[in-house]
Amino acid sequence: MSKIARIARDALASAWRIYRFDKAGVLLSVSMLTGNALQSYGTLALTAQTVNAAVGGDAAAFIPPLAALAGLQLLGAGLNAISSYRTSRMQLAYANACELQLIEENGALALAEQEHPQYEERLALRRFAATKPFEMYAQVAQLLTKLATAILGFRYLSGVHPAVGALAFAVGCLKGGLHLMLVNRKTMLNGELHRASVRPSYLYGLLTGSSSQKELTVYRSRSYFKARWLSAKRVSDGILSRIQRMQLSAGFAGEAISAAGYAAAACVAAWTVRERGLGAGDFMAVTMAMSLISSNLSSVLQSWAGVEETHAYLSGTGEPDLPARGSKERLNEKHALEGAALSCAPPQKGASEGGGGKPFVFAKAIALPALRYTYPNRDKPALEIGERHISRGEKIAILGGNGSGKSTLLKIVLGLYVPEGDPVRYDGIPVGAIDRDSMFERVQVLFQDFIRYQGTVRENMAAGNGDALKDDARLRAALTASGLGELADGRGPDTPLGQMDGRSIYLSGGQWQKLALSRLFLHPDADLVVLDEPTSALDPLSESAAMNGIWRLFADKTVLLVTHRVALARRADRIWVMEEGRIEEDGNHETLLALGGRYARVWSEQEALHERLTSLRSG
Repeated sequence: MSKIARIARDALASAWRIYRFDKAGVLLSVSMLTGNALQSYGTLALTAQTVNAAVGGDAAAFIPPLAALAGLQLLGAGLNAISSYRTSRMQLAYANACELQLIEENGALALAEQEHPQYEERLALRRFAATKPFEMYAQVAQLLTKLATAILGFRYLSGVHPAVGALAFAVGCLKGGLHLMLVNRKTMLNGELHRASVRPSYLYGLLTGSSSQKELTVYRSRSYFKARWLSAKRVSDGILSRIQRMQLSAGFAGEAISAAGYAAAACVAAWTVRERGLGAGDFMAVTMAMSLISSNLSSVLQSWAGVEETHAYLSGTGEPDLPARGSKERLNEKHALEGAALSCAPPQKGASEGGGGKPFVFAKAIALPALRYTYPNRDKPALEIGERHISRGEKIAILGGNGSGKSTLLKIVLGLYVPEGDPVRYDGIPVGAIDRDSMFERVQVLFQDFIRYQGTVRENMAAGNGDALKDDARLRAALTASGLGELADGRGPDTPLGQMDGRSIYLSGGQWQKLALSRLFLHPDADLVVLDEPTSALDPLSESAAMNGIWRLFADKTVLLVTHRVALARRADRIWVMEEGRIEEDGNHETLLALGGRYARVWSEQEALHERLTSLRSG
């Protein structure tokens, strides 16, 4: 298939896709395409009438077609402004629908896919390609409009009268002056747009970033932050619409100036025909030179270059700034680009993040079969353990060095990773068959890399939980319990944090961790509590106070605690010591000390270090 044929095929496919998205908008564009061509034809016809009347010396017959010409241009300018504004709104709606679809598709991915090394690259590629069909559709529509207008006017252009040329120059200066008058206003609005774009950009990154997916899933907060993203987008889109309306108003005023200039040129041409004996062809060339060939042929070429560039991106071959890659990589990228552009239909409302399944029940035990899990691009398993059993109400501490498989094990227990072989079971039900919403209503999780939400204290604590968001007394009590009593006073839950509000306050790393810990105190009825290094940023006194509060709060609940500190682990019913993905030791504090293995060595080393530090302080 020739290159032109491939481009034509992609152009038709893009037009059909946009038509399915917004039929009214596309039909309006087609109508405008037809209207512009007919306007050119009508202009030619009216020009001919005007010339005939001028040559014949009939002033009464000359005025009506002249007025019709000016009115036709004003009508065309108005219709073009309406069409441009409608198209820009359709483009925004299409882009938003594409991004919403990407958020939904991303939320449905398994955590292993979201943490894949190529996740960010693939997401950026899909986001880039998703709106390309609309870009090609707009480029083709512009190309056809300019081409049709140029074809209709081409045979009439034979030259320009000097006086009319000067008049055209003056009209151009006036039209440009309108835009110069708007520079300051436009600059101010662009500054507002830039500032207003920060929040939706952050929220979109939050919704799609690989590091945030765990918390968005277990706290069921994706819908909340998606709603916030939509709200922020409406603000930035509103500013953009103001800029566009301002530009279109200036464009319409410029066209009015052009219409007046056109009428003046016609008068000059009529006088020339009458006084100097010039022919009707000269008159036609003068009038049409102001708006047809000089600009339209150039626009046709520019539009074609844009269509060809967009086609190159859609076919996966348009990366002039990137190094060459193998054919397999290009084929995969092409499929990704094509997949990103398949559909950007408006999202369905009311869909659950949990995806359905059986209700969560944890009344007896969690059964861990022989588990094996290997990360992408790795040959050695990150986790490989034998069968284990966790009883309801049991406290288990998991110790081990970096990369020993502790966090991987937690994610498998939570159903975020799917291991090889048999699944983890809660009271006999495979974790993959359990409804996620139901599960994470009864399971509380605190990850080591918890999200620091750029919002208020309230949003950081509740993480999208609607009930907790509205209960100030409950939030203040949780702040106090986590050691942040100072935040419970004053503005309390409404205190802004992060870098998106000039009134925000600064929190240290330890204070951020206390804020994350406060989430646990909002849910004392949890059946299972999973903690991954929950006190790594706390000082010893704060750590002791926080863990004492957790042990008391969840005294009769199941707790899985990952930690490097044996002083915390010793209070657990059982301790799993992990090394290179395996559980090397399993027992309580006394049993493992008597065993004299790794746990006993780490205990001795940390005790000796504590004694040395105590001696230094006392000395």
